[in-house]
Amino acid sequence: MKIKRQEITKTMNDFIFLGAEKAHEKAKKILELRYSLTEYWFKKYLQYYFQKYKNYNINIEKKWDKNQKINLKGIKYKNFRRQILLIWCKNYKVRDIGENNIIRFYEYTKNKINKNNNFSEIIFISTTDFSQKAKDFWKTKWIKMLNFHDIYQFLSIYPLETFKKDIFHEEGTKELKKSFLNFLIQESFDFLEEFKNNELYNIMEKIRIKIATKINSPPKKQKSSNLEIFKKKLQKKKNENLIKNEIRQKTKTRSIFSFFF
Repeated sequence: MKIKRQEITKTMNDFIFLGAEKAHEKAKKILELRYSLTEYWFKKYLQYYFQKYKNYNINIEKKWDKNQKINLKGIKYKNFRRQILLIWCKNYKVRDIGENNIIRFYEYTKNKINKNNNFSEIIFISTTDFSQKAKDFWKTKWIKMLNFHDIYQFLSIYPLETFKKDIFHEEGTKELKKSFLNFLIQESFDFLEEFKNNELYNIMEKIRIKIATKINSPPKKQKSSNLEIFKKKLQKKKNENLIKNEIRQKTKTRSIFSFFF
């Protein structure tokens, strides 16, 4: 099995335009996870991650159903209160997650949340990214959306090699053999090495540096518009008039007292 060139290019571009350093190495990690694991074993990876590092007791939905809205259900008790985790995850290759996927997930979880106030986390996870419409919709809701960059963070904490050892220890050799697919990683990544050394990649790296500089640099002081300048002048005049009135009032009060004394 070979990785499509289109996907290698997109994954690198996604990291570069996030302003990420070493986009080439990070793309390798994500592509390895996408192509090493089947859809089911990607869910298993997340199950192990949330159990080990978030202390949830996780159940995984084994039966595949197109209408299924939840892949992982987790539960834990904190301060004697039950907290619940609901996850829908997709090990997508090239396509980004659109708004409709998020809306369907939201509609399903909305009813669950109304029945139970103890839900702690509602998460939609994808190994790619989300469309702008999906992101705009998410901002108005309680759903967390984790993309390829968040998955890379997971891999930094919980590498695939550690996951392999855990499967072997917890579930045996049979499950370990089922969990990882064989694919031509070196042959697939040859194009990635070629792309890293070409002119287009160098141009994108320069763009990345500019983006990173812009993000980290302090915001420029914006020039005031004519309306803002007029408002400031008007406010200044009002303040000056207030001070003059106070001085007049004090002078008047002194004059009255001087008349009597």
